[in-house]
Amino acid sequence: MRKSAEIGIEAFCMDGEDTLWCVSKENPSGLYKIDLKTAIMDEFALLPDVSTINAFSNVLIYKDYFVFIPANEDAIVMFCRGNGTVERIPLPQSQRKIGKSDIKFFTGVIYEDFLFMFGYSYPGIVKMDLEERRIEIIDSWLSESAFILTDEMEGCFHTQYYKKIDTVYFPFMNADAVMEFNFKTSKATVHKVGSSGQRYVSIEWDGTDFWLIPRDGRQGSIVKWNPVRDAVVYYDRYPDGFNYDKYAFYKTVNVGKEIFVFANRSNMNISIDVETGEMKALADIYDTSEKKGCKYRHVEWRDGRLFFIDDRKCIWWDYKSDEKNMISFEYGEKIRSRRKKEELRQQFHDAKERQIREGEEINLKSLMTYLSLCNESEQ
Repeated sequence: MRKSAEIGIEAFCMDGEDTLWCVSKENPSGLYKIDLKTAIMDEFALLPDVSTINAFSNVLIYKDYFVFIPANEDAIVMFCRGNGTVERIPLPQSQRKIGKSDIKFFTGVIYEDFLFMFGYSYPGIVKMDLEERRIEIIDSWLSESAFILTDEMEGCFHTQYYKKIDTVYFPFMNADAVMEFNFKTSKATVHKVGSSGQRYVSIEWDGTDFWLIPRDGRQGSIVKWNPVRDAVVYYDRYPDGFNYDKYAFYKTVNVGKEIFVFANRSNMNISIDVETGEMKALADIYDTSEKKGCKYRHVEWRDGRLFFIDDRKCIWWDYKSDEKNMISFEYGEKIRSRRKKEELRQQFHDAKERQIREGEEINLKSLMTYLSLCNESEQ
């Protein structure tokens, strides 16, 4: 029998100490809950009218609502966990896009009663009043920064940013620049930072300077930028053996005296000393030898430790003591039932045009199980 694929976690948000809410690329309509106390992941809700693969890139919490950030979807979706109602707020359509990707946004930021989404391929910043559901597009900065509208594959803003009170700093992934955006005034200021060919995937703040991590490890330096003096320092002495892949890095975490830079396709993680800029290899937190995509997609700093999700496990890492705590989670009843139904549906579909005999895989029991699961899903 053909086995169902694993539910890949596209994005998650923490809700207290023991609950994670997740969205999946493979099942875009699903909202999943991981209970860290019971180590169970199960389906919490299915969103109607969502069929696009990789529909959402992130999920955020606003009061009693889950807010789904659109990747390939054409709307912001809000789901009320109290009464189960779903609202779709369509995005204003645009005739142009940035880069060649169809991914509109990678993340969003909630400030007071507003959602701000910084476009990847979508040409502008979307500001939505979460109470009134009104949308405003902020895009004057595009015409003022023509160097951003390139023909490259990459769009503008990725997943990582630095937020300080009323202001957020977002690095550009397709330009040597950083966006400074004020939530209260909606003023957007684009700072050109670094030399041609840098383009950044992440940003960290050490209290005095920003550290910008290049998209491309083959030619990009790590850049320290002082916004007051508009001064930059380049660091390109990567650790011995570093493979300089085009999409080398993904997530970063500032732990105080060091910045940890985690691999996308690179053959190693690195740590940066914020005093000297010296880089050292950082050992793998978990086995990435069989990883085909991004090696460290989900990394967060929580309560003095680093938190990771990989496949069906969560890991807390105390980098000072090197102590690791891991929880392996299992699928709950709803997921198991849905996966079983899909496996049986595919099995009967594959067999429908040939003569079959009752055997170990296809028999009356499996048929009755399939019909029972179909009946449950319709109730």
